[in-house]
Amino acid sequence: MRDQDFYAGERHEPSKPLTRFEDGTLFFLLIIALGVIGIAVYLFIPKVQHFTYDPESGKAYRQWTYGTVDVVEPDS
Repeated sequence: MRDQDFYAGERHEPSKPLTRFEDGTLFFLLIIALGVIGIAVYLFIPKVQHFTYDPESGKAYRQWTYGTVDVVEPDS
């Protein structure tokens, strides 16, 4: 019959602390990853592309970057 606990003979040493180089490298990789995520989020936030004013109706139309058009009513 086979021994079910065939990894029992191997003892793993606890992990050693990171060196200053490894710690600094991980820090800068984290900063770079957060920067890339921040840029991606910024690029996908809709922004107003331009406004158009219709003097006959007194309404302003706001067009967003993704093609949505909103009607902006004037204040009374």
